[in-house]
Amino acid sequence: MTRQDLEERLADLLERWDLTPGETYGEGFRGLVVAVKSATGVPLVLKVDRPGSPFDAQVSTMCAAQGRGYAAVVAADLDRGGLLLERLGPSLASSALDPPAQVTALTTTLLRAWEVPREVGPPVLEGHDKAAQLARMVDEGRTQADGIRWGPALDLAHALAAHLSATRDAARDVLCHGDPHPGNAVRAGGSSGAARYKLVDPDGFRCEPEYDLGVVLRDFTPALLADRPSATSRHDGWCRLAATMTGLDGERVRMWAFVERVTSALALRAVGEVATAEAFLSAAMVLRP
Repeated sequence: MTRQDLEERLADLLERWDLTPGETYGEGFRGLVVAVKSATGVPLVLKVDRPGSPFDAQVSTMCAAQGRGYAAVVAADLDRGGLLLERLGPSLASSALDPPAQVTALTTTLLRAWEVPREVGPPVLEGHDKAAQLARMVDEGRTQADGIRWGPALDLAHALAAHLSATRDAARDVLCHGDPHPGNAVRAGGSSGAARYKLVDPDGFRCEPEYDLGVVLRDFTPALLADRPSATSRHDGWCRLAATMTGLDGERVRMWAFVERVTSALALRAVGEVATAEAFLSAAMVLRP
């Protein structure tokens, strides 16, 4: 999608939904996010994305949630890649909360998000479950990563992904968000009392709920690398916190977190974010048994 495509789609959606544009929140390789107001002055957010299956899954997930666990959808246009949402507050990533507090906030939000029926997501085909996909990603990514330097982390991630795939129980699947990191959680409600968050930008696919928690736990790399001797015990404590809050398998959460840390590094390297990718891999090397 070119810049001109984005501008044309944005102008079309603004006119179609009678919106007044404001601040641009973010612009990436897939689209942009703009603050808007409705004709009656209601503050909203307009996302212009690349039309196609990923966007369709995002819209289906958020519409089915009806504002529970996810930002509420006001309108959607699949052909034009337009998604109009309630306007919420700042992201969890912009907060000053420490890792345990962020884990708590994301886990609390996911418990609501997982109430969306898993049937909203497409069935998982044989050999195409998330863990199997990530195992293949590790194999394919070995050529771009330094096998000598990061080999032990890649080997362990592949073994864990293969194990998670082989022991998958489809009956436990939920509709996973797929990428519930702090930047995808935005504050809902007023400033008084405990903060409540809602999710945006879901991938919307079926997988065991421990996967989403693993994504939550793959983050906080700076905190882990700042105190390497205690990194494993701190990380394990965060995994136990998420597992205790949800009643899920803490060991599978830990395994997913490791796999996601390594595969996220490979994805980052592929788009040129080498320094961030190597930080993720450095943390993986510290955390491996």
